[in-house]
Amino acid sequence: MIEHQHEHAAFASRRILYVGAALLASLSLIAGAMLLTFRQPHSAQRNAAISETAPQPRLQDEPAGDLAAYDAEKRALLTNYRWIDRNQRTVRIPIDRAMDIVAQRQPRDIAAQRR
Repeated sequence: MIEHQHEHAAFASRRILYVGAALLASLSLIAGAMLLTFRQPHSAQRNAAISETAPQPRLQDEPAGDLAAYDAEKRALLTNYRWIDRNQRTVRIPIDRAMDIVAQRQPRDIAAQRR
C-alpha cells in the first residue's frame, strides 16, 4: 500500500505576525528619525542666517579681455626665445624649434640604442 504525503494545512501564523510587527516597528522608527532630522523650521532659519552673512561673489570686470591677455602671455612663452638662467646656460626656445630639434635627434638616438 502506498502512502501519499502532503503538506499540512496549518502555517506558522505567529511567525508571520512577528515579522509583520517587526517591519511595522522598523518603518515607524525610520519615519520618526527622518521627521526629526529633516524638520523644516531649523533648516529654513539656518539658510536665512547663512544668506545674510555670505559675501557677494567677486566677478571679473572684463572676462574676454582677461582671457585674451592670458592667451597672449602663454603664446609668448611658446613662441619667443628667453634666458631662463644665464649661469646655467638654460634658455627657453619656441616650441616649433624644439620639436624640430627633437625630430632631428630621434633617428640618431634610435640607431645608437640598437647597437
